[in-house]
Amino acid sequence: MLTTGDYVLYGGVGVCEIAAFETQSFDGKNTEEYCKLVPLFGASLEYYLPSSILESTVRSLLSKNEILNVINNMPNTDSLKITDSRAKKHIFNLILKSGDYSRIVPMIKMLHDEKQARLSNGRRLTFSDEKAMHDAQELMCQEFSVVLDIDKSAVPQYIENTLRASAAS
Repeated sequence: MLTTGDYVLYGGVGVCEIAAFETQSFDGKNTEEYCKLVPLFGASLEYYLPSSILESTVRSLLSKNEILNVINNMPNTDSLKITDSRAKKHIFNLILKSGDYSRIVPMIKMLHDEKQARLSNGRRLTFSDEKAMHDAQELMCQEFSVVLDIDKSAVPQYIENTLRASAAS
């Protein structure tokens, strides 16, 4: 059961705090209980989700052990394969909204590999691929930062150090 003050991951938005549960009437006729979410990073927007769909729309943040498992499994994760380039943007959006690192990490790997291949040919990633990679990395850095209690900008180095330490052992 989620309560006020909990941190949750809300789809492509990122880490949010549950600020309140309020009864609202956004259409002027019907009242319903809503959960007010306030993002911890970036925009100063507030999101109101009907309480009835809250549990299916957001998820609690991972534990520190779960994050360490995600990091330690990164080297063994295969790159995502998408053969339909027209569907790529839609697939990326679904993956980001899922907040599921078993899908996000392969997506990042695919985009990283594609970026390296394009750079070797003097080209850049497409704008939508660049944005998808940025959004995926941002989502990961936000959650890892909050759970590990480190600065968001330190997350990539933390991942690298953790992988290096596990490879050495």
